[in-house]
Amino acid sequence: MIRKIAAFEEWLFPSSTSRASTLIVERLGVLAAFFYVFFALWFLELHRGGELLMVALLAFIGRKALGELAKEPYLWLFLIWILIVYASALTAASEFPQWSDEIYNESRKYLRLFACLLIGWWLGGSVRSAFNILWLAFFGFLVALVLQSDLSTWVHWLSSQRFDLEDHNAQHVGLFFALSLVGFLAFRSRLIGARNNWQTYVRVFAWLLIVAFLLAGLIGTKGRASWVGFVGAFIVIAALQGYAWWRKCSTAKVYGFSWGRRGIALTIALTIASVAIIGTAYPSLEERLLRERDVESVSLALQEGVEEVDPSGSMGIRVHQWHIGLHYIAERPWFGWGPAIRWEVYESDPLGLVPDDLRLQGGFHNSYIKVAFTFGIIGLALWGVVVLGLLWRAWVGWREGKVPFDMAVFVTAATTVLVSAHAFNSFAQNRTGMQVGALIGGIVLAQVMARPPKHELDADYNESREK
Repeated sequence: MIRKIAAFEEWLFPSSTSRASTLIVERLGVLAAFFYVFFALWFLELHRGGELLMVALLAFIGRKALGELAKEPYLWLFLIWILIVYASALTAASEFPQWSDEIYNESRKYLRLFACLLIGWWLGGSVRSAFNILWLAFFGFLVALVLQSDLSTWVHWLSSQRFDLEDHNAQHVGLFFALSLVGFLAFRSRLIGARNNWQTYVRVFAWLLIVAFLLAGLIGTKGRASWVGFVGAFIVIAALQGYAWWRKCSTAKVYGFSWGRRGIALTIALTIASVAIIGTAYPSLEERLLRERDVESVSLALQEGVEEVDPSGSMGIRVHQWHIGLHYIAERPWFGWGPAIRWEVYESDPLGLVPDDLRLQGGFHNSYIKVAFTFGIIGLALWGVVVLGLLWRAWVGWREGKVPFDMAVFVTAATTVLVSAHAFNSFAQNRTGMQVGALIGGIVLAQVMARPPKHELDADYNESREK
């Protein structure tokens, strides 16, 4: 019993990072990060409690944390972002005082992206903790699927109808399915292992079942942005792992990447399963992708102008909202209008661009337009620096031996999914965008902010090869 408890403790807390004054504070920080991720979709009070505990513990250790964080470029990006957000909020509140509550409310939401700093700090350079937190995010998603759905939800899914969860609509659920699927594809070798025994074949079967379930779930959400993002991510994974095989990268850097007879057989089995699932759902896919009203909306916008587009359809709403957003960005291009002022623009509409049907919408269905509208080109540029900087640091970390190859592939593929999702939905400031961005950023920073102990990297590699 004692050995089992010790083994569980070793799994939960793989190594001491010596970042906190005492071991208990350090482990509380790790647990707070786990709470933040695991409960994000289905127990908001514990999710927020994890976030507050991470901040409180960081404040508790004080000078030690500040000294190390001062060396982290993302701390300075965070401080610049705070200045931009609150300067924009103060300016907007002085110009539109009737929206003051909404302005400060929305301003706080934009700061939550940098929870990745908190996650990265408390995981403290641990490769295994980074993988543990990804597992917790996936299990949290599965729990949300069970708790926030009922029988009718699954009946809709099985009958190829679009379904939503209690607290998340189909676009959000599609994003979670896409990211989960990307994770199982990117970490295929690590999850299956390299030994030729019956346990490996059980893992192969389980992996195929999970991938088939996630693919069916992704199709069932009918989220076109998630579909496009997943296709792009699949190409990224195939290209990067194919390039790694072609270049015959050193096994220490590739971390378990292998391509043998079993890999070819697995690819064939996955291809057959994917073709079967997609073939079954093809009528639904075709109807969603080539919906007549949406095709007409795009065609009319290109040929006769946005004014001729019906604003009631899915694509028609987006065409009008993008048109409105771009024109109002042109009015204040550098610093934007400020948080929550989109509601004022939709109500008063000084440029006369908002159709009556969209007066109560107050959105843009595009994160890039929303950020540029709110904080201007400067704010959008800083947001781009944050995202591209994380990608750059993931690959630099791989070259330095801090980030496993499959983790760098996952981060790149997941970013591809998010780029597509942000183009068709305003995830930038809502809870989904903040949580996913914090998780992906956190697992990168967790591995590059401090060097993992060499014994942990060696054990991580050997474990993935011997499974």
